[in-house]
Amino acid sequence: MSKLAKTSSTLLASVALLVLSIGSGLGSGALSLGSGLGIALILAVPQSVAQGQPEVPVASGTVKPPSTLALSQITKRGKDLYGYDKACSVATDALLVQVKNAASFKLFVAFPEHDLWHVAFGSMSDDGESFLIAYEATLKPNKPVEIKSYDIFKLDKGEFFKRAQAIDVCKTKMKSTGPLMNYAAIPNEGDQNTYWVYQFPGTTEPGVYLLGGDVRYLVSKSDHKILETRQMHQSVLTWPKRGGLPNDAHLQGGCHSAIMADLPEDTDVFHVLLRQPQLPEYIATANWIFCVEVDGSIRLVSTMKENNQH
Repeated sequence: MSKLAKTSSTLLASVALLVLSIGSGLGSGALSLGSGLGIALILAVPQSVAQGQPEVPVASGTVKPPSTLALSQITKRGKDLYGYDKACSVATDALLVQVKNAASFKLFVAFPEHDLWHVAFGSMSDDGESFLIAYEATLKPNKPVEIKSYDIFKLDKGEFFKRAQAIDVCKTKMKSTGPLMNYAAIPNEGDQNTYWVYQFPGTTEPGVYLLGGDVRYLVSKSDHKILETRQMHQSVLTWPKRGGLPNDAHLQGGCHSAIMADLPEDTDVFHVLLRQPQLPEYIATANWIFCVEVDGSIRLVSTMKENNQH
């Protein structure tokens, strides 16, 4: 077994110990380890765990726990990514009803405006100076999706173009980790001169949710340079279908180990918000065990040191 796999196994074992120490079991039949990411199911976790429990005291040491601000920022980015992806998904479904070849437009971008979402499907111009829109969708609360089509591409140099340009810059660096890859460009609230650009795998199979194989880029709006590249997870793991579990299984949550960083990732929050049924996710890093709740909030459950002493 590789050092990476051993580390992942140790982290998952620590999560199992945490759950068992509260009087619960860990579904070993659903355990799968990968490079940099291990995942499992928590079956029949007591309600006190699934619905939240008081914060545990953090033992003093050289490694300080992440601040509430840092965790809330991860939550915010994860929620922004979820909103973006949901808008694109709804718009795509509506468009495919009307236009069978809409899937041929690989580049689609979205942005919110008050309580609306605007989604455009098209491509970059040959000179890279504009975004050519073939179809445009407007999503309004509790109303059917409005679709506009353009026989002659609509030339855009506004928000659609800016986000499409950020994605296009990153695509030259992106490596596919699955047959279907999704992209998103979201403004960086900490620096209005940059975008966060995400690449993450998707699936069209109902009831299946993918976690991992995702990358986040920080892109400058002014000169369109990639300022930062962050591999969030390496492996791509599948949240199993209900049919793959025992009939009497009662899902209460999931858990995975993460060795790329000592924090949850934006896409961990996105994954929890996306998957159905809604369940919390426990994440074991080198020093901490976190829980991403179903509303996207993140709490520190335990330190790895404390958990290993149980």
